[in-house]
Amino acid sequence: MFGDESGKLTAHGLFAEFSHFYREGGVDVSSPVTAELFGVVEAVVAADPADNDVLANAICTCLLENLSSTQIGEASRPLMGPTSRAYFDRWRVASDE
Repeated sequence: MFGDESGKLTAHGLFAEFSHFYREGGVDVSSPVTAELFGVVEAVVAADPADNDVLANAICTCLLENLSSTQIGEASRPLMGPTSRAYFDRWRVASDE
């Protein structure tokens, strides 16, 4: 499911798998490493406004979308840069809770 025709993991597969790990509590959002991760996410996503880069597309569609509308996604939102946050927000369903 997360590989190409030959069974090799793709960028989309990697970020889909990582998003499950992240959502299941495998990441500490208060860690400086997590802040660094979102710095890299922002750099990659912001550098590809035309959506031509496979890595940027994988980050958006398989990480940011999968984190949207989750508690861990909301907790991570302040760590996101403006471009990645804007993408995240398009998929986010705000809660009144």
